[in-house]
Formats: sequence, C-alpha cells, structure tokens
Amino acid sequence: MVVVANMIMAGMSGSGVADASGTGAVLIPAMKKAGYSTPFAAAIVGAAATIGPIIPPSIPSSSMAPSPTRRSAGFFWQGRFRGS
Repeated sequence: MVVVANMIMAGMSGSGVADASGTGAVLIPAMKKAGYSTPFAAAIVGAAATIGPIIPPSIPSSSMAPSPTRRSAGFFWQGRFRGS
C-alpha cells in the first residue's frame, strides 16, 4: 500500500521529499497502529518515496527538458514505462 500511495503521489509532485512527507504523515501513524515499529515504517516510506524522481513528471526531467537540443515531449515519452 505504501508503494502504491507513493506512486500516486509521485505522479502529482515528482519530488521524493514531497512524497515522503506527504505520505509519511498519514502512513507512518497507520503502520505504527498496525504494529510496525517506527524505524521500520519510516524506512519503508523513505524507500518507497525514491520513486518520485523516476516517474514523470519528475523535477529532473522537467528541468532538463527546455534544453535547445531536446524536446520536452521526448522526456515524458521516454519515461512512460518507468512507473508502470
């Protein structure tokens, strides 16, 4: 569930830090309530949040796209399978 939530968040924000803070605020207390330890819950959310910069529209691909030799559509087209 944590990975799916971070994939959805990554599609909206494209930032790993935003994914970790956004989903962690909700999922870490829920995981603690389910019996997981705090370090384990934080580690799972942190690891799952690393998908944020990979799934488009990511911040690195958006910042590299305006290059005069590259088209921004190409960056999003090349990243279409990374998140699936």
